[in-house]
Amino acid sequence: MVTTYFGAEDLNRVSFLRGEEEFIKRALACEHSVYVPFVKGNALCRKDEESKKTSLYTVTYGDATEAFQKIVNDYSTIINKPESRISETGVVLSFLGLKQDDKIAEAHTLTYGRNNITYRGIPYFAFNIEEEETDVKELLPGHYEDLSFIDSCLMTNFDASLFSHARMYIDWLRNIRFCTGCGHY
Repeated sequence: MVTTYFGAEDLNRVSFLRGEEEFIKRALACEHSVYVPFVKGNALCRKDEESKKTSLYTVTYGDATEAFQKIVNDYSTIINKPESRISETGVVLSFLGLKQDDKIAEAHTLTYGRNNITYRGIPYFAFNIEEEETDVKELLPGHYEDLSFIDSCLMTNFDASLFSHARMYIDWLRNIRFCTGCGHY
């Protein structure tokens, strides 16, 4: 079997839930939601000098700084509105999917029912901040650095796949400044 690096299917994309405002609002503020932060389109990583391992930098909503949580909370009030555009907020936020795994504790998942079907998992989001004046160190906790191409090749397949998935949405939303559904900027 051939392994496709940057292409593992580790998240259930449940893309049909992307348009469900109630689901997205609940997922954004779920304590265990995982955010893959980007700064001006660049991902971040953590390097363990001892083991020489590189991992994609992520932060959960529960471990995020108050400043980060405030941005997410403010954004959740303008979902699917023109005010949510990057030109207005300086933020790109995109739902990536649910990590569904039998090993994940029930208490660490978001449960959402739709059409008599229950979806359960840990929500993942891509998050990009564009604003120059934003102090990134104040916004994101812990130690991290910019992710280089070499770093991306040293990550686990899960991290590499998560990075490529998140980067695809971030690039699309940063570069395509209009709604493909309604045509508004």
